Amino acid sequence: MKTFRTEVPVPTVPFELHIHHPMLSVGSCFSEEIGRRFLNARFNIVINPFGQQYNPVSISKSLIRLTEQRLYSDEDLITYNGLFHSFDHHGFFSTANPEKTLDRINDAFNKACHQIRHAEIIWITLGTAHVFYHKASSQIVNNCHKIPNTSFEQQLLHTDHIRQALQEAIRAVRTVNSKVRFVFTISPVRYVAQGFFENQVSKGRLHDAIYTLKSSEPDLFYFPSFELVMDELRDYRFYKTDMLHPSAEAVDFVWSKLHQWFQVETMLITGETERIHQMLQHRLLSENKSEQIRYYDTLLKSMNAAMEKYGTNYIDEISQISVKRNALLEEKH
Repeated sequence: MKTFRTEVPVPTVPFELHIHHPMLSVGSCFSEEIGRRFLNARFNIVINPFGQQYNPVSISKSLIRLTEQRLYSDEDLITYNGLFHSFDHHGFFSTANPEKTLDRINDAFNKACHQIRHAEIIWITLGTAHVFYHKASSQIVNNCHKIPNTSFEQQLLHTDHIRQALQEAIRAVRTVNSKVRFVFTISPVRYVAQGFFENQVSKGRLHDAIYTLKSSEPDLFYFPSFELVMDELRDYRFYKTDMLHPSAEAVDFVWSKLHQWFQVETMLITGETERIHQMLQHRLLSENKSEQIRYYDTLLKSMNAAMEKYGTNYIDEISQISVKRNALLEEKH
């Protein structure tokens, strides 16, 4: 029977993903969508320590800085609209207090410094070849922080510039972690602010740069997130209401395809950890305290069993659920 769609094959790779193998993921908002699936399944992964990053130059710059273990200081901050920002970071890190901003930045930075030295896989999700060049500081920025666009010059990176930036980052990372593998993917999110044609040119340059890198760098692989959404799904049913970002169903579909790279044991563990995650997210509608207690007992039993059998970490969740359960017991009595 016809499938009535183009099926995109997932390439085979000479490794298998295990839930306990350390990984680092950097890149666009799509990397966070997939990254959250890894986190929910209790993989050992650090996601976007600089926040969402879309262009390859900013991603490269961040990876190189992690290898140098060069913390951020007051000199790296700018102020605008009463907030302290870093051009390297997403607005999530910005606050009205410079010390608090730096604490947020450097806390995430330190965790990523450790992870990059032990990671077996580094995921890099590229979003766009368009960049914003800050005229006053003569640098390509990761985030404009709503500063007037007259302060920036928009540029479209050449393929060679992209390839060179990524190659520099790859080689810098390998100086501190010789065993690491890199998996590149391209975000299926369409960045049409610059135009639909311009978005296609941008994605094409990202593809070209990765294609060229694959032929010259060992242990570099490509996962077809872009193709799975754009070629296999290719239907607006699989987009959010803005018709630009893939829906949760589309992300789940890409995640399911990624399972082809999992170890058999990891598939078994992931089935249990995802079930536990769904239970943790479940909203109890029943007001019957006995039913609520039984639900929490089942959840606690599942988490303790997973910790003992698989070595997954549910310490914080067990503590939180235990507090809720004990409070219900006191109310009953």
